[in-house]
Amino acid sequence: MMTREDGLSLIELLVVLGLLSIVGASILGVATTTLRAERTAEDLARNLDETRIAVERVRDEVRGADGICSESDGQSMAVWTDRNADGTVDPGEVVTFELVEGDGEMVLQRRESDGSTRRLAGRLVEGEAFTYFSPGRSLAEPNLDCEDGDAPGSSAVAIVDLFFKVD
Repeated sequence: MMTREDGLSLIELLVVLGLLSIVGASILGVATTTLRAERTAEDLARNLDETRIAVERVRDEVRGADGICSESDGQSMAVWTDRNADGTVDPGEVVTFELVEGDGEMVLQRRESDGSTRRLAGRLVEGEAFTYFSPGRSLAEPNLDCEDGDAPGSSAVAIVDLFFKVD
């Protein structure tokens, strides 16, 4: 008669090892998915913050501006601020906010009169970012002539709509 000694057989050890491998792979898959979701959430939060700050900067610039220039459209907005209070458009007094494609994504940037640019927000959705209204709240086209040395005419009120991509 054969007696069994204490311990595990080779087959029992292989079964346990196989089960542990399956459980370990499952845990690793869940951990990987969780990390990816966390990274995506952080990216979305960062993009939302960047877009919110960009809209606040544009809003503050428009509120302090003396007018919106006629070359403004749905993709760009040129604002004039009479910094020296002489009533005419001088070099350096016009700033343009524009939605442009850069590095494979739509970017909101601020362009100074000297041509220098600064990125304000990225991963935006292409579309009409700027809408203009007359002071009476009807749709309007900006009609302020911002050529150097010209005296301004009337202008429009701007609404800024920026949407960012969620991947």
